[in-house]
Amino acid sequence: MRRTLISSLIILVFTLFSYNLAQAQNCFLQDSLIGYQIFQNIAANGFNSVQLTGECFGCINEPVATCTWKGQDIPLQHIQNVTVEGFRDAQLVGQCQLHAPGSCLNGEFINVFRAENEYPGKLLVHNGLQGPQCTYQTWIME
Repeated sequence: MRRTLISSLIILVFTLFSYNLAQAQNCFLQDSLIGYQIFQNIAANGFNSVQLTGECFGCINEPVATCTWKGQDIPLQHIQNVTVEGFRDAQLVGQCQLHAPGSCLNGEFINVFRAENEYPGKLLVHNGLQGPQCTYQTWIME
């Protein structure tokens, strides 16, 4: 019983630490990794430190991404990446310039697709069919 309790406690602590460390490693601020700084905050102040709140892009308070489409900045809703170009009805309708602070795609021109069967009435921003990329992402124009 005691051995099981200790094992469970160790697993819980490891899980919490791993999650917070992974979050810290994925945080970017003005194109520079600040994971080490956040790791120091976690180690020094515990997992619920007020200092961690809003300290990095891409983790807690991710700024809204936009795309310049036909001269207007359109807000984007980030969704789980999908291979839009693989949809049977996918149509490439143009490109927009992505404004996503903290993303390696920031400032890039990204393909805009229409896929009526899967996303009726929506335009999808996805960087498929654009060769090797630092990451592949998908957004819906709002």
